Amino acid sequence: EYHAGDHNPKGNSTIECTPVVVDGTMFITTPGVNVVALDPQTGKQLWRFNPHAGGVNRGIAYWSDGKLNGERRVLVSFTDGFLYSLDARTGKPAAEFGENGILDLRKGLDRDISRFGYGASSAPSVYQNLVILGFISSEVGPGAPGDIRAFGVRTGKQVWQFHTVPRPGEFGYETWPIDAWKDRGGVNAWSGLTIDEKNGIVFAGLGSAASDFYGKDRIGDDLFANCT
Repeated sequence: EYHAGDHNPKGNSTIECTPVVVDGTMFITTPGVNVVALDPQTGKQLWRFNPHAGGVNRGIAYWSDGKLNGERRVLVSFTDGFLYSLDARTGKPAAEFGENGILDLRKGLDRDISRFGYGASSAPSVYQNLVILGFISSEVGPGAPGDIRAFGVRTGKQVWQFHTVPRPGEFGYETWPIDAWKDRGGVNAWSGLTIDEKNGIVFAGLGSAASDFYGKDRIGDDLFANCT
């Protein structure tokens, strides 16, 4: 057994991640949303990183450049809206990623979300040199967008963004009331993504549009809510 030794003052004090084991090191997140590297044979803690974040976390992603002694990164995001890139050997933030290893996910959006919760609790997904995220977004009333976003794994620079509520001129826009995209919450892949690495395809199970139990203001098919 390995005892994490912390708790979550704002949530369930449980480990909710799936452990990831690469090259003889196990990576987990704890109830207090610390990132920990362990020796998987003995349970000995190799390093620990505390982002001082709240909420819950369901796991990390791992990336390497494929070289024998090259770059190794642990990527983890939290419900406070930050994505971290850590050196997998030391647990130290990778200075070249975002701002000293931290990427503020609230930046780069084209609308003000200061009133809304925004972040990610599920593990990021990695495809080649991209880290791809689904987000937590309010499913009641107005909220932050549930768009799927991809970032360069070395720099944190945004590479693309898929609008889960289409904009004018995009496929599916006509399935919504006019201008629904401007403040619509939900339509988000909060539970994570699946990557088909061979064909370069992201599969996302998208949730309901806000408000999820009241639909009078979203008459229509509402693509891409409740879709894969």
